[in-house]
Amino acid sequence: MTLLFCPANRRDGGEKDSLRNAKPVSEGGQGEFTVSLCVESIVQRAVSTAEALAYGESEFELSGLGQRESRVVAPPGVMESPATFECRTVQVIRLAPGIAGGANIVIGQVVHLSVADVLLDEHGRLDQSQVRTVARMGGDHYCETSKRFELPMGRQALDLQNPFAS
Repeated sequence: MTLLFCPANRRDGGEKDSLRNAKPVSEGGQGEFTVSLCVESIVQRAVSTAEALAYGESEFELSGLGQRESRVVAPPGVMESPATFECRTVQVIRLAPGIAGGANIVIGQVVHLSVADVLLDEHGRLDQSQVRTVARMGGDHYCETSKRFELPMGRQALDLQNPFAS
């Protein structure tokens, strides 16, 4: 399983800490990172971690979120999150190095996944109805993801009514 995140450059064109830390060891980084689900109950504290802190200052301290020790990688996850992906960096793609707001793509191989039991059904699979994640749409805009629907993939999707039609 792979996972990616896209940290933009800082306003001065430098690397944000998330990129600086996740980049490969050969480039001065840790070569590892974690991604913890942002859920409704912690959204304000999670979003506060976007504060531009000096390198080495703790987003955990600023936000009041707790650290969960990882099982495989060095970086911690978020204690209050119901799921954390532990990843080893596979590749970093810099699309606009040195440019303010320039895009970067960090691709990681998931080496461990911690999921709270409350999110699992009786068969040990993820129970989508229990996941109350929040997604960032861009800028200061977010959405909650609790409104769900099922739609078969492929040609079968064309045979059904649009789930958003009134």
